[in-house]
Formats: sequence, C-alpha cells, structure tokens
Amino acid sequence: MAFSIRRLYDCPIFLTCDQETQDFIAPLVTGIDFNTIINPLLLDGVNKDYADIKRHNNFHRVDCIALKMDCLGDAIAKYGSTMFLDTDIILLREIDNSGDHELALSPHRTYANKAENHRKYGVFNAGYLWARRGQVADVWRDIYRNRSEFFEQQGMIWLLEHFETKLFDKDHNIGFWRLPLRNFGGLPPAIDPSVVDWTSAVSLHAHMFTQCYTKADPGLKSVYNQYREFARELLPCDIKEFINIL
Repeated sequence: MAFSIRRLYDCPIFLTCDQETQDFIAPLVTGIDFNTIINPLLLDGVNKDYADIKRHNNFHRVDCIALKMDCLGDAIAKYGSTMFLDTDIILLREIDNSGDHELALSPHRTYANKAENHRKYGVFNAGYLWARRGQVADVWRDIYRNRSEFFEQQGMIWLLEHFETKLFDKDHNIGFWRLPLRNFGGLPPAIDPSVVDWTSAVSLHAHMFTQCYTKADPGLKSVYNQYREFARELLPCDIKEFINIL
C-alpha cells in the first residue's frame, strides 16, 4: 500500500503500526510518518475496552479495528483531510476526490446476493474512505461500539446521518466481492473477472499476503488466493518487483 502511494504521490503517509513494522518498511519506502504506538500491552488494553464487540469470525481483529479510528483522527489532526486505506489496498492511479463534501465512501457493489450481503456486512467497505473532518473518526468509533452489527463496517451507513458524503465510483477499491463465482465440471468455484473493466481500475483491494488470512475458512481462502493471483497480473512491473522483495 505505502509503495503504491509513493509511486503516485509526494504526500505524507501516516502509518500506525508497531516498531517492527517501522524497522522493516522505513528502508523501503521514503517519507512515512510512523506512529509506533502498537504493542502487546496496548492491544491487550484495547481488547478489554472493546470486550463487548461481537467476534463474528476468528481473523478480524477487534483491537486493530479500533485503532483504525485513532489512526484516521490523528492523521486529520496532523495533516488535514485524509484518505484512509487498509494496508491491503494497492493504488494504480491517482484518486480524483474533487468536491466540497466532508466524507467519501466506497460502496461494496457486491455481485451476488446484494441485499443479504449489504444487510450482513454493510453497504460500504471499511478499508477505503476519505474524510475532511476529525469528527468522522469520533462518529465512526461510536458506531463501531454501539450500532454496527458486523465489526466497524456494517454500521457505516449511519455516517450519512452526520456528514455530506460522496461515493467513490466503480473503478475504486475493486475486491473479490465484485466478481461472480462459477462452477466448472465439479471443480471448486472459480472467480470470473470478466464483469469488471480492469483497464480503468484506480485501486485494488488485493489481499496480497496469504499469512493475513490463515484463519479464514477453506472456501474464503480459495477465493482470496484466486483473486490475489489474478490481481498480481494487473500490477505495474515496479509494484510486482516490490512485492517480490517483500
């Protein structure tokens, strides 16, 4: 994520992480403002503070999710309007975010079972948003703690109660959920990428590193793996080379 930003922008990158992450990334990507507050003691305290959050699976981290709002709020306080990206986002083109809105959100645009998936997981993706005001982080944190039914994501629709909001278009934040699954001759389901115009893609939600999803169930892990391998072929050569280094 950081490398893909730096190849397009000469802007501050505010990264909340642990010291080990800073030690690893600092020699590889220039100009990162590291906020190395994360350590086991802090995470233990956050988990206790957020003990009432329902754990819907065994790989989403309640503690790390809570720190997303802190990261967003700290970045806005320090640098002003901020684009928040999960670290499995890869930017391919610059983001056009013109307008006088206070918030920009990315609809999932799920291919299948839209109503059910929106009800269960939310209309908007929690890994891709832009905010002009620090209050967005405060409201989002309150929604996470008190209103959202799937981690921080399902309740994001309630942000529209508070902020003038723009939607990113279909070229942004393209993840596996945009693609249908096809069955071929009794084989496991395969993703079908033909429904997306990849030539205009601005960003991919690519789930590039398998170690992040070792706790996912086999079906979901298979989808992650297929999408990751497909997405890798779309990447510019310098991003591919950087991923190979990692």
